[in-house]
Amino acid sequence: VESGRPTEVQPLRVQRGWQLEARLWRSGGVPASGVRIQAVPAARPDALQGQRDPEVVTGRSGPDGVVRLNDLPPEDVRVRVGGDTWLTLEDVVPWPRTGETRVWNGILVEAPRIEGRVVTEGGRPLPPIEIMALPRDGSEPRAVSVGDSGRFRSGGLPAVPVDLHVLRAGRPEERPLVVYEGALPGEARGIRILVPTLREIRGRALGLAVNGPAAELRLEAPVVDVDDDVHRWRTVRRVVLPERARDPTFVVPEVAPGPYAVRVVQGHIDSGPHPVWVDAGAVAGVEVALPRGGAVAGVVLQGRAQPALGALVTMTRLRGDGDAPEADEPPWTIAAGVDGGFVFDDVAPGLWRLVATLDERTPDAVLVRVGEGETVVVRDL
Repeated sequence: VESGRPTEVQPLRVQRGWQLEARLWRSGGVPASGVRIQAVPAARPDALQGQRDPEVVTGRSGPDGVVRLNDLPPEDVRVRVGGDTWLTLEDVVPWPRTGETRVWNGILVEAPRIEGRVVTEGGRPLPPIEIMALPRDGSEPRAVSVGDSGRFRSGGLPAVPVDLHVLRAGRPEERPLVVYEGALPGEARGIRILVPTLREIRGRALGLAVNGPAAELRLEAPVVDVDDDVHRWRTVRRVVLPERARDPTFVVPEVAPGPYAVRVVQGHIDSGPHPVWVDAGAVAGVEVALPRGGAVAGVVLQGRAQPALGALVTMTRLRGDGDAPEADEPPWTIAAGVDGGFVFDDVAPGLWRLVATLDERTPDAVLVRVGEGETVVVRDL
């Protein structure tokens, strides 16, 4: 193109798109209806990884098993057929240079599936539940839909043992109500999963400060970590305790049988885990005592003697011998005074790490162990 002069180009020829008529069959020559099919240019198989790619043409077979994809580009296309019910089928369909329609037949193989029913003890009403299928080959967990009658069916699973975790609907962080282990897709049909009767934990929290901050009870349980395939203790339920009560009672309802721990927390003080085993009946008479808090005080200095005005002092509670921060325990930060002094009150007994920072300088850190009712003075921060 030159400035001030028109540029002529040769006539452009627009090639017409073509039609793919896919005929999908089940075993025995039965048409496969309601099956999704996708098509993309054969040179771009990666486009099938995202349904929103503009080059993906999608359709679904009718009652006769036939689906027609129109306006395909003038080149070979790669088709993918399948879904949860069927094993994925892929093929390359040549561009019909001498015609506008290409007929392609696809024979589908039913995917291995797991099906069954969730029931309750004594025929009690089934609470709202959901099922997560965890294949033992490490592949992604799959959500399994559950009907009102408790019936479920899951396809598209790998041919490896699968653990089925029955969970309360909307509470994926809680301990499963029950786990059915080692279901094998393709062979596991007519599974019956019995949900045990849910129990409650009743008890009393002792030693709360009447005029102290809000207090809560935490229910902890070993929950499987799907990334590492190990069980980790986590908070699965929180119950707010009554205000201005020294020894309030608590009730944790609808708890599945199994091992738990209860912990009372008020401000930065907590009782530590109190083991509880939920079995055939309600657990009553649990008493969890909150220890008396201690204090940590000290002075932050710049150099040898100058107070570090405005320094931030952060305390982090550590687990055991200091190998990691305590779960569910956020760091606690205050600012040093004009003399560099600081005081942390109502500190839970245990091991703490103190870090002082000022103007983004490299922080100093010390470990302190606080006893019940003890004041620890830090002299080298």
